[in-house]
Amino acid sequence: MIIENTNIEYVEHIKNCDFDIPKSGKFIVRTNNHLVWIEDFKTREILIHKKYRAHIIRSITPDEKYGLFTAEGETELVVLSLPDLVKVSSVSVDYCQGLTFISNDEVMFWQSAKPYPKRELKIWNFKTNNIETIYSVLSVNVFSVNDKFICVEDDEKRKNHKLIVFDRRKSKSFDVNKWWCSYDDFSQLNGTKLLCTPCKNGGKTVYLCDVEKQTYEIISRRKLSSLRWITKDLFWFEESGENYDCSSGIMDLSGNVLWITKGEYHLRNLTNDQYFNVRCCCDNFLFKILDE
Repeated sequence: MIIENTNIEYVEHIKNCDFDIPKSGKFIVRTNNHLVWIEDFKTREILIHKKYRAHIIRSITPDEKYGLFTAEGETELVVLSLPDLVKVSSVSVDYCQGLTFISNDEVMFWQSAKPYPKRELKIWNFKTNNIETIYSVLSVNVFSVNDKFICVEDDEKRKNHKLIVFDRRKSKSFDVNKWWCSYDDFSQLNGTKLLCTPCKNGGKTVYLCDVEKQTYEIISRRKLSSLRWITKDLFWFEESGENYDCSSGIMDLSGNVLWITKGEYHLRNLTNDQYFNVRCCCDNFLFKILDE
């Protein structure tokens, strides 16, 4: 089913597992509380399965030889070889988020650290087991999607703000004081464009911001959160209504809702960027982005 006025295809409803799809689209890695298994993506024939307790698939290397998993409540990183699912390496960390392979042997991730809300951006070489800290920031505003890692750093009085974009070990910063206030909810970068919902005005304004030109415009006055780019002109949103009714869906840059469903579904990007997954608990919808 193609969603009207988009180049997005609804693929299927997947229950009771986490999953990832490699760049080739040849197979799908799936995990639940007791198993890790691999299926042929087209036929869904199970190719292999092994018992691993509470592993969650997070990323697949570009060469598709390894899978990255979290375990022990996001405090252990585990690498399994593909397609045989043999443990290659693991490391214990503080609570981490936004982790992904940035090469065939390195993992990049944000780690919580003391004092809260300090965050540290780290790179783990799972073949040498070396971990290096790339950046430390005292901020609750961090974000990562695939290999795009960003954060907003405030000064001590939270009056001056800068957006920092990381490309592996390199970084670039932007002045965002014209439109930013502390604790904003923001999206990943789409080129130089960022979606932002300021905490002021009850979060009832969505800005489209250009971090290079330092410009912004209002695209919606609805109370939206968890904004995530899907294509260059479509994004995912979550919305809280009256009586705690929640909905989620796809919106364009004119504020038009193109698809919506009941529930608080969070968007998760996959290694294969032709697909994306939205989920609530272990209830998943899989979508495909078609060529324009």
